[in-house]
Amino acid sequence: MFIMAHSADLRKRILEFIEDGGKKAEAARRFTVTRSTIDRWLVADAPFAIKKTGPKKK
Repeated sequence: MFIMAHSADLRKRILEFIEDGGKKAEAARRFTVTRSTIDRWLVADAPFAIKKTGPKKK
């Protein structure tokens, strides 16, 4: 499975689309992201923070 990081600009456009009354399902189709990704961004404390992936250093 390929995991793709989404840009902060894309996240902002999607969240603004929904805030302006757009449906999550329509945003998922229009911007080609999964609905679950949008759901995670909506409940995130900092949806624009870029998180590093991979092993954690001790």
